[in-house]
Amino acid sequence: MINNSDKKTVLYLDNAFPKEWLESRMKLLNAESLDFQDYRTLANKQRAYLSDYIPYALEKKGFDTFNIICDNQLFLKKANNFFKFKNINDKLKFAIKELVILISSFCTGSFSKEYYYGRRKLIIEKIIRITEPQIIIVREPLSIDTNFWKRFKNKSKILVYIGVNTKQIKNWNPFIYDGVITIIPIFYEFFKTQGISTTLFQIGIDRRVFEEFKLNKVDKKYDVIFIGYLGNRYNELKSSILEYVASKNEIDFKWWGPENTNPKVYPNLYESYMGLTGGQDMLEIMKESKIVLNLYVDTANGVAVNMRTSEIISVGTFPLFMYADNLKYIFPEEYLNMFVDKEDCVNKIKYWLDNSNEQNREKIASELAQFAISEFSYEKTVDKIIDLIETI
Repeated sequence: MINNSDKKTVLYLDNAFPKEWLESRMKLLNAESLDFQDYRTLANKQRAYLSDYIPYALEKKGFDTFNIICDNQLFLKKANNFFKFKNINDKLKFAIKELVILISSFCTGSFSKEYYYGRRKLIIEKIIRITEPQIIIVREPLSIDTNFWKRFKNKSKILVYIGVNTKQIKNWNPFIYDGVITIIPIFYEFFKTQGISTTLFQIGIDRRVFEEFKLNKVDKKYDVIFIGYLGNRYNELKSSILEYVASKNEIDFKWWGPENTNPKVYPNLYESYMGLTGGQDMLEIMKESKIVLNLYVDTANGVAVNMRTSEIISVGTFPLFMYADNLKYIFPEEYLNMFVDKEDCVNKIKYWLDNSNEQNREKIASELAQFAISEFSYEKTVDKIIDLIETI
């Protein structure tokens, strides 16, 4: 918990993805009646995207960490009730700011959106003012104007975590931050050139997930699956490849994602769509699959740095990767199976689904998971973040 004077304190601010999945999951679990601490614990256990993986690993390294899911309205509502100002003047200032947001939101003509974003920033500010963390980690796309963070720089060091296809808001300014955490080599080189303290981070394997699914023996319900975005302008290449895969009658292909594709453009993908999934549900679907295809957003430029890589491996399922040169420097060659185009993808799927290759396929998946947890557990990969913290 924040405010332990014996440890360096870290506040980790993130969004859940997909947020609609987490909202429906928490409703299904009847979490509305829980207090904030229990709600946060239960939300973290759903493992939506990066979940609490980084703060949990930092906690293991001796930091006092606390994470906030900033796009979950019920989470923020409970956090607002949990964190309380002791000073009457601070309470009054907060109440006035809330009133100003309410009035200004009415005046904009888009009340719900303006009020949601305005109040979200206010609650985050309240949490920071009360907890006074030494380090704040902001994982984009949190989509909060960077000028917002200036008001905390007298007491906190602020790091930003930037993913691959993050669309930044207008007036985004990396020089506001004390340091940048990125998973993209070209981003790393760019920020270093600008004189910004930067680290190149490796998305890791969460040991809790690894141990749980290692013990969880299940029947394989699905032959070949994909989970992620398809059909939009950021995913044209992988959409065209998977449309071809889905067109093959001899391959039982299923996919899940935030939304279905246009049936006129990708008719076979449209027919093989299974709906929205995320977090724990997604990990279980992967575990129940013989092959999980891993393709990357177009803006990754053929570099495999997506979260899906670690998720597939952590549950011990066989990944079939779209070719990415950097994977050759991360994993041993005997564990790597990659395709170069749509025909090669189909051929490799057929090969690895053949019953005669099942034992070898499962052996590779198991050994790859063991290798990854030994080399890329979050307990190891967060050392890069710790090194960055120590230099700022």
